Amino acid sequence: MTRLAGARTAVGFLTRVPVGAATGSPAAAVGWFPAVGAGIGLTQGLLLVGAGDVTTPLLAAALAVAASTLITGAFHLDGIADVADAFGGGWTREQRLEILKDSRLGTYGTATVALVLLIETAALSAIVDNSLPPWWWPVTATVAAHTWSRAVSVATMRMAPLAGDGLGAGYGAGLSWPVVVAAVVTGVVALIPPAVVIDSGADVTRSEIVVVVLATALASSAAAAAVIRLAVIKIGGVTGDVLGTVQQVAALTMLCGLATVA
Repeated sequence: MTRLAGARTAVGFLTRVPVGAATGSPAAAVGWFPAVGAGIGLTQGLLLVGAGDVTTPLLAAALAVAASTLITGAFHLDGIADVADAFGGGWTREQRLEILKDSRLGTYGTATVALVLLIETAALSAIVDNSLPPWWWPVTATVAAHTWSRAVSVATMRMAPLAGDGLGAGYGAGLSWPVVVAAVVTGVVALIPPAVVIDSGADVTRSEIVVVVLATALASSAAAAAVIRLAVIKIGGVTGDVLGTVQQVAALTMLCGLATVA
């Protein structure tokens, strides 16, 4: 029951899916974050494929991005917007932390959200419009990106220093290594399906797609590490908003990498 409570807490925290009152502890929910990401990615991928059958790849991608944004309540977008405003507009550590707590959206944050949505839409449009199998590839690609990026966020909670005592600190407090390992394993498992969807009619080989998947996973991890390093320099560690930024950057990097496969 404790595990199921943790799963429900994770769904309620990361999405707007009505699951009732959360009864699990924040630490128990963290291990479920990649699994919840897989569900978000599956929904986005299926919508991407379904819409792609009746409309243009660009419109299908825009609808898929809109759907995932509605499901999550723009949760991580809010985080990356706050980080952009704080790191772009704050001159001292104290100013940056204060801006992170401010619910208002500034110029840096607005521009960043627009760019994130634009890049995600462009990447999904390329993914659904390539020459790989018509529905397996987009679905496995979105599942991999959403799952792996949240696994990276979980690892960040355990490995990076925390700044402040906000929501991120609450979920990272007491996080054990077994939970982190389980989350990372879930993320790794999500990387396997994109590497086995190639059929004889594809223009790329399985070995080539394996290299692309591994390279994008490494690139997304490196991009996340860059965000973490910047956060340590700017505010001394990570917060909930920084964790959201890590997820967004990791997911976008992976989607852009997978979009190169054609």
